[in-house]
Amino acid sequence: MAPLIRLLGDLAKPARTSVRLASDPELDGVTGRYLNAKGKWARWPAGVLAEANREAVLALCERLAAGRVT
Repeated sequence: MAPLIRLLGDLAKPARTSVRLASDPELDGVTGRYLNAKGKWARWPAGVLAEANREAVLALCERLAAGRVT
């Protein structure tokens, strides 16, 4: 088990940004912004902005919701 823990590192670190977004009253109502893994405001990554990628993610979500994963 110890080697796995060393490999994964501190599992709380990746959750910090999500916890902050969910619990910080100063962020209530904030939309359309991107916080990077370090919890800092940043520009959206280019891959997120690419229309083809957004369409592919939407199509996958629709298939998952319908139970048709291929």
